[in-house]
Amino acid sequence: MKELEPAAFSCLEQHFDEAVDFWKSLIEVESPFWNKEAVDRAVDLFAQKAESLGLSVRRIPCASTGDGLIVTMEPLFAYTDGIALMAHLDTVHEIGAFGSPAARIDDGWMYGPGSGDCKGGAVMALYTLFALKCAGYRKHPVKLILVGNEEGGRPDEENFLPAELSGSAALLNCETGRADSIVTSRKASVGAVFTVRGTAGHVGNLHAQPASAIRAAAEKILYLERLSDYENRTFSCGEIRGGSVFTSVPAECTFKVNCRIRDKKDIDWLKRTLEETAAREDAPGTSASVHITGNAIPMSPSPASDALFACFNRATVSLGYPAWNPIHSGGGSDASYAVLAGVPAICATGVLAEGAHTTQERANIADMKKRARIHIRTILDLPEGNLTLEH
Repeated sequence: MKELEPAAFSCLEQHFDEAVDFWKSLIEVESPFWNKEAVDRAVDLFAQKAESLGLSVRRIPCASTGDGLIVTMEPLFAYTDGIALMAHLDTVHEIGAFGSPAARIDDGWMYGPGSGDCKGGAVMALYTLFALKCAGYRKHPVKLILVGNEEGGRPDEENFLPAELSGSAALLNCETGRADSIVTSRKASVGAVFTVRGTAGHVGNLHAQPASAIRAAAEKILYLERLSDYENRTFSCGEIRGGSVFTSVPAECTFKVNCRIRDKKDIDWLKRTLEETAAREDAPGTSASVHITGNAIPMSPSPASDALFACFNRATVSLGYPAWNPIHSGGGSDASYAVLAGVPAICATGVLAEGAHTTQERANIADMKKRARIHIRTILDLPEGNLTLEH
């Protein structure tokens, strides 16, 4: 399929400025994950652009989180031995946090919310798909899976990833790119929201046996954080709210803990630990409950994913770029759903970026073209028919 590469690269070159303009416009449609309407506006814009490029679009409505979007070269009536690209359109900052307009270009870098995490990767993947279509690629069905609920997670009934990844022979997850490495394994990222209840009262009269919700919450937080070993399991409390006035024993306290595990054998242990922590009576007269959210599945390493990385690396080096290092990341991503389903996957193949989740976030504009070229060659190099990845 190498004969298609000149046409694909030419298409990418001709439309690159257009891709950068769209990238900037997409960032300016700010889309914090907790604001469904805002995320859906970004999905609307992406769908319009994909259709204008002659691509096929299928929207997946979600009731409480941002909608999903599937983009393909043609309508897919069957999807087997497919190549999946994936990215997300939701971001993490309040609207207006970056000023107005939200996006700007300076010295070869695109600044703005989600510039690298993950709108840059989404646009790169879109134009990769478009370039393959322009070149007449037909060897494998290719789909771009756009997620609107990655950053904050989603309820089980709004998780369409297992169904959409079914039939895939490989996943290239276009998450935030790194300078010299590609992610081949990741920890799972799980949220635990604890609600602790006590008994309100005058602090001067209840000092002997205060049923303090905050005290019980503090004990639970310290208990969990002491379980961290930082290599395989991590607990970190990042939010806590409770009490009404400092002279009253607090009747309620809520706190949120981010939990990370490296191995899927720890999934049941994690859920059991969180439930047992909620059940502990850490202060007399208090009780607690816990609600678990997020993706409890780590992206575990596998020989098949290692082989996919090798394919990606060969394509990179053959284009004259430096080889990548395979790494493990403590951050979670939706690529774990592919690995759970037995689909080879690599992650962080998106645009090189810095400052993700900060107001200094930026992504390198020239790197978008480089990454698109690598993705195109990787897909063209994958064998025809039943895809078997070998080192």
